[in-house]
Amino acid sequence: MRNYDEEARFEEWTTPPVDLIRQSLITTSGLKAIPKPECLIDGVLVEDTLAELYSRPGAWKSFIAMSWACCIATGTPWAGHEAKPGVVLYVLAEGAPGMGERVAAWEQHNGLTVPEDRIVWHPAPIALSNAEWATGLGMVARERDASLVVIDTRARCTVGVEENSSKEMGQVVQNLDIARAESNGATVLLLHHSDATGTKSRGSTSVLGALDTELKIVRSVGGGTLTLEKQKNLPDGLVWNLSATNVADTIVIEANADDGNIAVTTGMRLVAEALLDMYSGDAVATGVLLEAAGFKESRRTGERALRDLLGRELVDKPAKGRWAPTDALESWLHTRRLVDGDVS
Repeated sequence: MRNYDEEARFEEWTTPPVDLIRQSLITTSGLKAIPKPECLIDGVLVEDTLAELYSRPGAWKSFIAMSWACCIATGTPWAGHEAKPGVVLYVLAEGAPGMGERVAAWEQHNGLTVPEDRIVWHPAPIALSNAEWATGLGMVARERDASLVVIDTRARCTVGVEENSSKEMGQVVQNLDIARAESNGATVLLLHHSDATGTKSRGSTSVLGALDTELKIVRSVGGGTLTLEKQKNLPDGLVWNLSATNVADTIVIEANADDGNIAVTTGMRLVAEALLDMYSGDAVATGVLLEAAGFKESRRTGERALRDLLGRELVDKPAKGRWAPTDALESWLHTRRLVDGDVS
């Protein structure tokens, strides 16, 4: 990955655009050779991406982001999803008071201690509207070898920016790209508020278009849900039930896979496993596939599973009544096994 250092900037200023384009071209084999992105939290947060977690105010965004940070810092799975050990840079733009108690509660609840140097906290906002601030953020992340940078919250770090303006928020997105490039591959996680309806992230859709990952929390009486609404290179649509446990003078938020989500995808998983086992280059006939998946006597259920897989672009239908896996199916199946508690 190319860092946006002064030498690189100078080269970009002095090299004609046509030469920069020529230098950046790759062949199809080169494209195929690009490694698949690795996950910070398997199936949830991906390395070197831009992610956003949004909700109405007071809906546990900071609790979830803090738990992800602690899981990465300690290499502890989150809700059954493996976490890759790393360093987290956490921007407490709404202030530091209370976060220390939350971390201590997480440690007590999980019987772990977060290593002193694995999460570093910046207890004040930064100006994401300013390229120099973004560059500085990325440089500090690189110095600390951070794999995750949390911005809590986006609004506090974009004061003065018209968040409904595509032009102004487009500049913020560009600055976030600069920060990520300077960091040498850190994922940036934005915490943000929903709009008045609570159904989507507040502000210009230019940010949504730039996101690799988008997650939404909805609070309800006695709990809530966390939904993976968008995932650029991995399956989305996963849902977790959230619940609060009192620990000391605060709470810890726990997440568990939604039972309905598992019920809907059980058939999909069975069909996916059968298809991957049987596929050797030739598309598999519907009847043969459903029998192998255990749906000989309940064909209608198996056909629904196939339609759901097709709708998510996890399988392809190259000919009538014949099926083939897409490149995304194996990753989706791996994520399902994690959610179901089967990582074999």
